[in-house]
Amino acid sequence: MSYKVVEIQEADSLDICELYEKVFGKPMCRKNSSEIFSWFYFNNIYKKHYCRGIYKDKAFSAYWGFIPIECIIHNKILKGSLCFQLASTPEILGATLLLWKKIKNELINDNVVISFTIGNENSCLLQKNLGFEAEKTPILINALHPFKLINDLISEKISNRILNKITKKIFLSLDYILSKFVSLLHNENDHVVAVNYFDKNYNELWDIMSKSVNYGVNLDDRYINWRYIEKPNNTYRILSYVYGGRVMGYLIYRTKKDFGTHIGFIMDIIADPNNKNVINSLIHYAKKELFQEGVTIISALSFKGNIFYQNYKDTGFFNAPQKFLPHKSYFSINNFIESENDFKVNKWHISWGNHDNF
Repeated sequence: MSYKVVEIQEADSLDICELYEKVFGKPMCRKNSSEIFSWFYFNNIYKKHYCRGIYKDKAFSAYWGFIPIECIIHNKILKGSLCFQLASTPEILGATLLLWKKIKNELINDNVVISFTIGNENSCLLQKNLGFEAEKTPILINALHPFKLINDLISEKISNRILNKITKKIFLSLDYILSKFVSLLHNENDHVVAVNYFDKNYNELWDIMSKSVNYGVNLDDRYINWRYIEKPNNTYRILSYVYGGRVMGYLIYRTKKDFGTHIGFIMDIIADPNNKNVINSLIHYAKKELFQEGVTIISALSFKGNIFYQNYKDTGFFNAPQKFLPHKSYFSINNFIESENDFKVNKWHISWGNHDNF
């Protein structure tokens, strides 16, 4: 039984998606995994990837994928890469090292200077052995319907049907009362409107913001349209802050049913970091929209040194205690040319938009 490391082709999408589901017990995406696979690996802004697989007995037994993404490092735009999850069947021992040797050489030969990813604890330990540095993912949360959240989290753990009905009635009644009060505090904002595209002046806004981003993804119009408009079956919502006929800021968010409850995710904010009113107005409006949709909790990412950290804190977000999270998550970076690009991981301008699974 021989095996070899091969470059993944677009025609391999169904086989790779089947391997992923076999390894993790769930599909790569909740809908049309093969379309998302093609969009991610073959229709990104560079139209290329660094994905390698181990082909054994006429089938894939492992794969690991990376795609090129422009990054800002020391205020320069350089080529980086986003690392996708590694999938490997148990019988392929040493798959990680085999794949990594091929992928790393190609990354360096293509002038990629860093690779970054968000992954779980097992992935983090594996990546550290390959030279990645990691920090716990800086998750901020804001509970919109705290009593409904509690009910959602405990309802599946209560086996007694009568007790389950009683606790549900209590918590949902408390949520109803609290929601009526909170609704009175929501203010309309005529400057914030929902849109389904980024306007032609988007890059001017990003140029202003990017001056404050020392390390992070280059969120120019090519990337932002690929990430949030061109993605197949996307469910992103885009809010814009308009003043005097000009867009002053954007906020992208989405919702997802997970861990037994309805969660909202702030994916990215694009605005002048010095314009507190615009940023806070966008966050407050997103909170209002998500509250009305019945979302129980909102999540955002921000290290303490990031440009929007204080805006999140000012609008009611707080750092999620790790022990209360369903699982540990880590943000990891591998810096291939440290002497030129050295920086601390927690200086990265992080967001849920950096995550491949959203």
